[in-house]
Amino acid sequence: MEALSLKISDDLKIAIDIFDNIKQTCDLTNLMINRNGLNNYRELFKYLLLTENKSELSRFVKQLYSTFGSEKRWEVFENNMTNLLKENNKKETIRDMLNEE
Repeated sequence: MEALSLKISDDLKIAIDIFDNIKQTCDLTNLMINRNGLNNYRELFKYLLLTENKSELSRFVKQLYSTFGSEKRWEVFENNMTNLLKENNKKETIRDMLNEE
């Protein structure tokens, strides 16, 4: 039981440290891009799209592609993000974002 208490305490300290480092919106989006993986990827994509944060949007798409691009499920992610682009009347494509430098 003591080991469990120590583990919970350590995990809470890590979580508090992470949240203490969030001072601005960009800190939160960086955290989500770097650590979030697939959790809420559509919501983050849409947020970056609507805030016209093109550099972070491109970085996020590239990060997803580098992680999942060789897998069959990449097509699902790409289609979902493409649909969000279309819903928001954007002409840019996922391929455009992947090719940006």
